[in-house]
Amino acid sequence: MLIRVVAFVVCWVTIFAFGSLARRIVRKNAPFYAPTNILIVGSVYGTALALVVGLIPHFFIGSWWATVVLWVIGFLAANYIGYQFDKIDWAEKSGQTAMIAAATYIILTVGLFLLL
Repeated sequence: MLIRVVAFVVCWVTIFAFGSLARRIVRKNAPFYAPTNILIVGSVYGTALALVVGLIPHFFIGSWWATVVLWVIGFLAANYIGYQFDKIDWAEKSGQTAMIAAATYIILTVGLFLLL
């Protein structure tokens, strides 16, 4: 039981740390992204987040409610990188990156759910 609680907390902290680090990087660089950069950065972030949120609960937690809570937190973290874009980001490229990340996250999370 203790290992499940620890795994839940570790996954939760990993999601928030990963989200805040990615947000800092995306907000700083997003105004200079080309469309291919938006696609690459959003896809890589969404994929990494889906793997963390999909695999850690599956192997270590085993509880449905905890897995669903982590899925929701992961979805919020995928959208967090585009929250409150800077004034220099007049094309809202950080928001576009967040949209790609969220779409990738949803597709891969559903795929992992059906696969595992």
